Amino acid sequence: MRFSGIIPFLLVITVASPATCADAINGLIAEYYSDASIGKLVTRQLDPNIDWVWDYGPPLPDIPKDGFSVRWTGWIKAPKAGK
Repeated sequence: MRFSGIIPFLLVITVASPATCADAINGLIAEYYSDASIGKLVTRQLDPNIDWVWDYGPPLPDIPKDGFSVRWTGWIKAPKAGK
């Protein structure tokens, strides 16, 4: 089964100074919600990567396979300047 609609998501990125990023843990804080409106928090965890394919099941056992939402927060440091 494939999801053929639009998947709403919210990605919050905060830019930090290099000194702050150097001391940080690698990953973003993920808050998983059991509804699509970011209202019913189920769990919070550190996601080291955001590279998911949720075509065949829920992201976590206590989350429904459809109609859930995830909010990632944290800092992203580019490895080098560029375009």
